[in-house]
Amino acid sequence: MTVNLWSDYTNRSRSTFKKRFSKEPQQINNKNTLNRQWNLFEKTLIELKEYIIPQKSINSNTSSNLDLPLELRQMNNHVILLYQVKQFLNLKHIKIRFKLNFTPTLSTLHNIPRHVWATYYEGWMKYLPRLKILLDFNKLSITLPSTVTPDNFVSTKDEIYRLYHTMKIAYQSAYDKYLTNKINSYVTERNDNLQHDQTKMINSILNRKPHRIVLDRLSFIDNKGEHVFTNNPEIIEKEAIKHFQHQAGPPNEKNIWNLDSLPQDWKDHYDPTLQT
Repeated sequence: MTVNLWSDYTNRSRSTFKKRFSKEPQQINNKNTLNRQWNLFEKTLIELKEYIIPQKSINSNTSSNLDLPLELRQMNNHVILLYQVKQFLNLKHIKIRFKLNFTPTLSTLHNIPRHVWATYYEGWMKYLPRLKILLDFNKLSITLPSTVTPDNFVSTKDEIYRLYHTMKIAYQSAYDKYLTNKINSYVTERNDNLQHDQTKMINSILNRKPHRIVLDRLSFIDNKGEHVFTNNPEIIEKEAIKHFQHQAGPPNEKNIWNLDSLPQDWKDHYDPTLQT
């Protein structure tokens, strides 16, 4: 979001809400009217968001940073998967989803109704195949249960949490190493450009793309004063060099016939009597 987009969002929101919500608070005096107003409010927010706020499709199960090497993207995808499973095993989600009148804890697992537990942990099968692929890929000898029960919940949760933190640390270490190497390569390239390619260095510092002119045909006036058209690369190069050499004016040519006609600065250099 840019400043201009936020400004557009604010102005359009103000005008849209003013136009659509004309009812006074006292006119919303029953549940049906309140629900209609809420639905209209929700619909308006969604329309404003889709109309102004930039959107990009992403896959929540995979890394969206395609600039990273494949190995790092795979490691990041594993961390994302383990985080999702870790959240799935958080008991507070059972309470929220099934509106339990108590907060489940490790000591009250068996107080959760069986049908609630069975319904919620059917979702374990959505993660288990992907977890097995993760374990095989990383060559880890960890056995996960086919179902999650109150009896194996603690050990399963501990295993997932431990695996998540291990994979997260490994990914962060690999990412830091990759970032350090990348920074060092940029520094080396910048130092190399400082000596051998100053134009590239300046373009990089100014964050601009190099501009090149491609001359594949040329019309010019030759020594006879005639207009000539050519696509010969050698002639084009020769005439282009001549043009830029003389762009500031005709060359200041001076014929040197003897030592006395040399500029004073050059006489000492070319005077044979002074050579040792």
